[in-house]
Amino acid sequence: MKKIIAALLVFSMLFSGITVYDTAKADTELPEYTKVISHPVKGTLYAAQEEEEGQSGSIYKRSSRAAYTLEDLGEIMNQQMESWLSDTGNQAAEVEELSDEEKKELGQGIQSKVRFSLADYQISYDLDNDSDYVLQYVYEAIGMYPNLCTLHTMTVMYGSRGNIVYLDVYSPVSAEQMKSRIRRYKRKFAELIAVPKQDRTMSDMEKLLYLHDEIVVRADYDLGDGNVTVHTPMALLLDGKAVCQSYAGVLNQAANALGITSLQVASEGHAWNAVELDGRWYYLDATHDDPVGDLERDFVSHKYFLFNMEDIAADNGAVIDHTLDEINRELYGGILENMGEAYRGILPKEFQVQMNYLSGSWFYAYGRQIGTWDGESQNGTEFSAIPSAADRACAVCEGKLYVSGSDGLFVVRSGIG
Repeated sequence: MKKIIAALLVFSMLFSGITVYDTAKADTELPEYTKVISHPVKGTLYAAQEEEEGQSGSIYKRSSRAAYTLEDLGEIMNQQMESWLSDTGNQAAEVEELSDEEKKELGQGIQSKVRFSLADYQISYDLDNDSDYVLQYVYEAIGMYPNLCTLHTMTVMYGSRGNIVYLDVYSPVSAEQMKSRIRRYKRKFAELIAVPKQDRTMSDMEKLLYLHDEIVVRADYDLGDGNVTVHTPMALLLDGKAVCQSYAGVLNQAANALGITSLQVASEGHAWNAVELDGRWYYLDATHDDPVGDLERDFVSHKYFLFNMEDIAADNGAVIDHTLDEINRELYGGILENMGEAYRGILPKEFQVQMNYLSGSWFYAYGRQIGTWDGESQNGTEFSAIPSAADRACAVCEGKLYVSGSDGLFVVRSGIG
């Protein structure tokens, strides 16, 4: 509850100032932009509809693909960013450092912008009806592709003759540091998913449990003093400071990389994940399971691990936080009609400590004991190799189980049973 109350308070403070320009000032400060869409979680879209005379016909070159839509934005952005990172010579994103004047004007730590060229794809666009969808799909793209980990959902869209010409997406990372930050993130991301990717015995539920607990212990919920860095996926893995958009984005990237169908969904003030297991949908909210305050590092709640709306019905604040916004209801509202409850009684729900995976078993601290769990049974068992002692805690690192307590430190190698 402490986490939820704190989150509600900080959301109300943060989102009142998240946009660079509010709608009332847009006409005077950004006269060329005819549409401003702002969302507390997804960010801000400035959409310009420009009819330019004498444009080169090449920008309207028809693609070899029959048709592209707004839903393809993420894939296109990812491909162009990969081309820029690898210098392949294919159509690449353009990364530009902002002037000192632009940085000062934008504030919030914004340093650069990345331009994605879209004219060749002939993505049709209706200024009055499609702006919310553009922002939605940019938001989803950042939460899907590690190549986009440095981007914030502050976007400027340029259109002409009913098509999108290009998107500018802004970043708190300088143009000079962009490649190194992305590559560092991708190395950290590979480390995050290494165990569930390599272990063929883990169920999809166990993979999600592993990701959930790892993300919670690696990150602290932090508003970043108004700097938008905490909204980017890189914030969580590289800096350990993040808000809900970063938690949901990293988990979404990781789940999909492991072959688990996952969505990054949003309400009017919060972001979390929806995952599909055995044909049913469940919500997973690592942000709400990460405590706010001075608690032990291995403190991990599992209240919001694989839950449905019925599970939180008695908590009005939680219901509000997890009520899909209008666009998400339209796109993904069907998941609410097919939500499961198979994991309601799962063992981790009973504990507020990290579940540590090693050699096909899970290890956790409870009271004076270390417990072990096979990932399926309703109950765990005492790990008898470790004696009882006060202040028990455990963690897995590099194939070893480390157990601490009032009697000192124990190290158990992999291969335990």
